[in-house]
Amino acid sequence: MEKRNRRGFSTIEITAAFSVILLIGALIWVPMRKQQPESVAKAALATQDENDTPRSDLFVDDPTSSATSSATGLSPLGDAILNKVINAYSELSDGDGYSTEAGSSSAHALAETIQPAVFSKTYSAFDIQATGDVTLSRVLSYRSDLRDSLAPLLSITEPEFATFAHFVESHDNSYLGLLQRDAALYRSAASSTLQVVVPQDAVPYHLGILNAMQEFASTLDALVSHANDPFASAALLRSYNEAESTMLTSFNSLAQYYRAKANAAGAATSTHS
Repeated sequence: MEKRNRRGFSTIEITAAFSVILLIGALIWVPMRKQQPESVAKAALATQDENDTPRSDLFVDDPTSSATSSATGLSPLGDAILNKVINAYSELSDGDGYSTEAGSSSAHALAETIQPAVFSKTYSAFDIQATGDVTLSRVLSYRSDLRDSLAPLLSITEPEFATFAHFVESHDNSYLGLLQRDAALYRSAASSTLQVVVPQDAVPYHLGILNAMQEFASTLDALVSHANDPFASAALLRSYNEAESTMLTSFNSLAQYYRAKANAAGAATSTHS
């Protein structure tokens, strides 16, 4: 059964919606390919040779960039996705294999392979201030420090996917402003969390939440900067789902670390009593 992220969309929902966008794009762009000026055709296919493999070739280097092609009106990411659409549907039409059913099936299959990677700041263990004190009392102090460093996130009152959905429905840019604010809050929380002194055995979990918050913030930036590009924004919703899932998993892993330390301390106390 398809798992639904408790804050976001299920993968099936995103893939289904994205496949509709790809299908519509194919119906519009593939017939135009023979009619459009050569410069536009070249712009749409500019990344053909370097973007033939799924997922890994789709990368957002600057999540805040809103640059678009003067020929297609799409972002570089949108152009790369459009190129995949043109190639996939041209193969169908050139082979006399195109039909509504074949187009829908091809769109769904293509949508499942497209998940852009978004550049984000990453930390390593060398960036962490660690202590060799891994006692329960030190862990509880660490947990208290984390509550303070993560306090900025408490001001986020709505899941970001819902905020983005409001923008899609209304085209009100104030919702994009809210997403930019949320991205800044995640970065602020990450910056404060980086200053927390971490028990040595908690370093992997601490790194997990730091990098997950940075990845999620960058993904929100990318959603905002690509909001008016239907191909890119639909694809980035898959990246959003993945980034959000990673963040939730990282915080759950940290919670499990707390429980394991408490259980171990309780067992040790029982042994010595």
